[in-house]
Amino acid sequence: MNLSQNKLALELKLPARRINEIVPSKGKIMPDTAMRRAKYFIISTEFWLGLQTDYDLETAADEFSDKNNSEVGEYRTG
Repeated sequence: MNLSQNKLALELKLPARRINEIVPSKGKIMPDTAMRRAKYFIISTEFWLGLQTDYDLETAADEFSDKNNSEVGEYRTG
Protein backbone atom coordinates (compact mmCIF):
# COMPACT_ATOMS: atom_id res chain seq x y z
CA MET A 1 0.00 0.00 0.00
CA ASN A 2 1.61 3.23 -1.13
CA LEU A 3 0.12 5.53 1.50
CA SER A 4 2.13 7.88 3.68
CA GLN A 5 1.04 8.97 7.13
CA ASN A 6 0.69 12.53 5.86
CA LYS A 7 -1.45 11.50 2.88
CA LEU A 8 -3.69 9.43 5.15
CA ALA A 9 -4.13 12.39 7.48
CA LEU A 10 -5.07 14.62 4.55
CA GLU A 11 -7.52 12.04 3.18
CA LEU A 12 -9.15 11.56 6.60
CA LYS A 13 -9.22 15.31 7.30
CA LEU A 14 -7.27 14.78 10.53
CA PRO A 15 -4.18 16.49 11.89
CA ALA A 16 -1.06 14.66 10.71
CA ARG A 17 0.09 14.51 14.31
CA ARG A 18 -2.81 12.21 15.25
CA ILE A 19 -1.78 9.68 12.61
CA ASN A 20 1.91 10.12 13.40
CA GLU A 21 1.27 9.29 17.08
CA ILE A 22 -0.86 6.21 16.38
CA VAL A 23 1.71 4.53 14.15
CA PRO A 24 4.45 4.15 16.83
CA SER A 25 1.80 3.42 19.52
CA LYS A 26 2.16 6.80 21.24
CA GLY A 27 -1.46 7.69 20.63
CA LYS A 28 -4.70 5.74 20.71
CA ILE A 29 -7.22 5.09 17.95
CA MET A 30 -10.11 7.22 19.18
CA PRO A 31 -13.71 6.51 18.08
CA ASP A 32 -13.83 9.43 15.63
CA THR A 33 -10.54 8.31 14.06
CA ALA A 34 -11.86 4.74 13.86
CA MET A 35 -15.00 5.95 12.07
CA ARG A 36 -12.95 7.92 9.56
CA ARG A 37 -10.63 4.98 8.91
CA ALA A 38 -13.62 2.66 8.58
CA LYS A 39 -15.15 4.83 5.89
CA TYR A 40 -11.87 5.40 4.06
CA PHE A 41 -10.67 1.77 4.06
CA ILE A 42 -14.20 0.25 3.91
CA ILE A 43 -13.53 -1.74 7.09
CA SER A 44 -15.78 -1.62 10.16
CA THR A 45 -15.31 0.85 12.98
CA GLU A 46 -15.31 -2.11 15.36
CA PHE A 47 -12.26 -3.53 13.59
CA TRP A 48 -10.23 -0.39 14.30
CA LEU A 49 -11.44 -0.09 17.88
CA GLY A 50 -10.80 -3.81 18.37
CA LEU A 51 -7.18 -3.33 17.35
CA GLN A 52 -6.85 -0.61 19.97
CA THR A 53 -8.53 -2.76 22.63
CA ASP A 54 -6.28 -5.72 21.82
CA TYR A 55 -3.21 -3.51 22.10
CA ASP A 56 -4.43 -2.01 25.41
CA LEU A 57 -5.07 -5.46 26.88
CA GLU A 58 -1.65 -6.77 25.84
CA THR A 59 0.03 -3.72 27.33
CA ALA A 60 -1.93 -4.07 30.57
CA ALA A 61 -1.10 -7.78 30.81
CA ASP A 62 2.60 -6.99 30.42
CA GLU A 63 2.35 -4.43 33.21
CA PHE A 64 0.31 -6.69 35.50
CA SER A 65 3.24 -8.53 37.02
CA ASP A 66 3.22 -11.76 39.02
CA LYS A 67 3.54 -9.63 42.16
CA ASN A 68 0.30 -7.79 41.39
CA ASN A 69 -1.35 -11.04 40.45
CA SER A 70 -0.54 -12.56 43.86
CA GLU A 71 -1.64 -9.41 45.76
CA VAL A 72 -5.11 -9.41 44.24
CA GLY A 73 -7.39 -11.94 45.90
CA GLU A 74 -10.19 -13.90 44.32
CA TYR A 75 -13.83 -13.59 45.23
CA ARG A 76 -15.05 -16.70 47.01
CA THR A 77 -18.57 -17.46 48.10
CA GLY A 78 -19.32 -18.81 51.52
